[in-house]
Amino acid sequence: MKSGAISAELRRLGRAGPNVGEMELLRAATLSDERAASAWRRWLTEFDIDDAYHRSTDLLPMIVANLDSDVLGDDRGRLNGIRRRLWADNQFGFIALGDAVAVLDAAGIAPVLAKGAALATTVYRKAGTRAMADVDLIVGPGHFDRAVELLVAAGWRRVDAVEGPFFHAVALANAQNRQVDVHRWVMFPRFTPVPEQSWLDRAVPHQVGATHILRLTSSDELVLAVLHGLLTNSSSASRWPVDVVLLSRAIDDPGSFWAAVIDAATELQVGPVVADALAMCAAELDAAVPAEAIDDLRAAPLDRGLAVHWALCRRGVTLEWRMRRYARIARSQGRTPSPWGYVGGRAEALRTRGMRSVVNGRVARVRQIVTDRTRR
Repeated sequence: MKSGAISAELRRLGRAGPNVGEMELLRAATLSDERAASAWRRWLTEFDIDDAYHRSTDLLPMIVANLDSDVLGDDRGRLNGIRRRLWADNQFGFIALGDAVAVLDAAGIAPVLAKGAALATTVYRKAGTRAMADVDLIVGPGHFDRAVELLVAAGWRRVDAVEGPFFHAVALANAQNRQVDVHRWVMFPRFTPVPEQSWLDRAVPHQVGATHILRLTSSDELVLAVLHGLLTNSSSASRWPVDVVLLSRAIDDPGSFWAAVIDAATELQVGPVVADALAMCAAELDAAVPAEAIDDLRAAPLDRGLAVHWALCRRGVTLEWRMRRYARIARSQGRTPSPWGYVGGRAEALRTRGMRSVVNGRVARVRQIVTDRTRR
């Protein structure tokens, strides 16, 4: 395939995948030798560092870590400045992580670290290269309410005024406005009908600075990175391919790792979506993904709801699926979902937040979607 060409695997992702400019940055961040340098030069002919959209800016520190100084040339100073700023921002996030974990540990709650903070302190070997919007902690449904209460009592404030009947997590901020998301789950109910209890059961010990914590296994983290990146309208939509590439290159036992990825994706009925993502990363970014693993994932079961979700995302339509999420959470709690149960929860949220707040939130979301599409 010619340098800069678009593969069939990338086209298969449609509008859920990286656009042309993001793809050049991903090549510059992950490929070796002249291919990475050529991708970076192509990006510079169309875009400007100082005017880059946030989804591209998040990738720039990764490029500094991958390209030689002579390739970066006169842009090296600005790029290193972006990387230093990201490093400092992450340090504040890690401090917030330690403070939150200390509160939960004191109450006998052992949270599991996921997503950005876990990846930034494992497979991203060079500091200040992995952006993270917040810190994600999974406590499971049994400890969820208590964990939120403890953090609020310790001085954290809820970013969301009310928890709706379809919420899987609550965002809390400390006095420095650093955010921690406390999750019941990270995959269920948004992406799968199956709660990922087995993921929590096999979490492994980890350490961030002086904070001892559990984290998801790397194989589970890969599945999460793909689904969260492809199926949500967030900054993860540009970063996930680098997560996949670095996870695939940090494997001690490839056979066991890919078998674990297949098992995790099959259990949650998300295999074919993961297969599409891994195929693109292998074709475009030299991710070390065996063809047999992609074939096995493509043959795995796919939840019918996720099949519709994925089809719409490939066409650029990202929905919240609140009713589905409400129904899945209700069933997981032994309750029978009903239209009245959903409407009641929505009405309570409206009363608590107020009509103006709800309308402003919807307007902001529409503006963000329009901005994403035009700036990308």
